[in-house]
Amino acid sequence: MQLCSNTGGPFGLLASVQGLRRAGTVGCWPVAALDQRRIAAVGRVRTLRKTAEAIRLAQRALRRHASKGGKRLQLRTLEFAKYVILFTTFPAAAALEWYRTRWQGELVFKRFQSLAQLGHLPKHSDESARAWLGGKLLVALLVEKLLAHARSISPWACHVEAAETA
Repeated sequence: MQLCSNTGGPFGLLASVQGLRRAGTVGCWPVAALDQRRIAAVGRVRTLRKTAEAIRLAQRALRRHASKGGKRLQLRTLEFAKYVILFTTFPAAAALEWYRTRWQGELVFKRFQSLAQLGHLPKHSDESARAWLGGKLLVALLVEKLLAHARSISPWACHVEAAETA
């Protein structure tokens, strides 16, 4: 898949995003996605510049992944790690916000998978698999609720002043 600009020429994604210098800066460019020289989709590339800490974490993860696989990391890859880049046909400027919301939902589900130890379904019929999964999700939700409640309770919930003896 190749991106082209609204003038029909190739779209320089890296050159475009490198203009975003400050964290939180958003860029938007109209593009068309080409599939075998035919337009497959018309949309926009929306880009958000990450914070310095987010860039550092993303680049560190890329380096670790490359070293585990014995692959050579390209400088372009490290440069692209500085941005959240999204191709969308969604017309509103809220596309990045929708993407962030979707990602937050995925993180919640990953946490539930960990809490309830979701993985291989040990059931063979649809009905028993749904019941097993429903029970596991109920347990995960209860654990989340208990953890939130436990964080709000503290033996020092009220301010204790030391009494001075004279």
